[in-house]
Amino acid sequence: MNKTYQLSLTENLRNHLEQVLEQKKSMEIDAYQTIETSKSLLLKLQEKDQSEQVSTSADKLKSMIEMLEDKTWNMRENNRNYVLAVLSYFNDSKENIPASLPELGVLFDTMMIDIVAEELTHERDSYNDFISFVKAYKTSPYYKDKDFEPSQSDWMIARKKELRDRLKRRRRRDSRSSGLRGSSFTVI
Repeated sequence: MNKTYQLSLTENLRNHLEQVLEQKKSMEIDAYQTIETSKSLLLKLQEKDQSEQVSTSADKLKSMIEMLEDKTWNMRENNRNYVLAVLSYFNDSKENIPASLPELGVLFDTMMIDIVAEELTHERDSYNDFISFVKAYKTSPYYKDKDFEPSQSDWMIARKKELRDRLKRRRRRDSRSSGLRGSSFTVI
């Protein structure tokens, strides 16, 4: 008989998991082993009979692994170390959970993934923007050199240009409506 239970991440439980993360940050981490262990967990979380919450956490974990492995993204060192520390939790997270209760392990793993994903929201959003940029660039008519792989700095240059163009459009729009460059007041 299967029953579904809803569990809320209380402040006490969240504090415990964050404390575990702090301990992991101070340890020396084998990046290769950590990433491989995380990939194994990802495969387990992607099994077809998982709940929507577990599937969502699996997508977040996949994004974090991809950020670490993507050479063109060139993740900042402090973020890289933070993600590795979090993922290293999965290297030994099963030590305190009986083998006969794998569901309990999945529950704690998804909680940990969600905590970290929340902390890395902006980095993950930026990475997703970067991936979209790379895909758009490769399908554009300007993509002539098939060996060229757009980098994070190329993305940042394109993003700056996009933001400047948006600023110019907004200034033009606002100056038409008020007569002054982006100002909402009138000089008498």
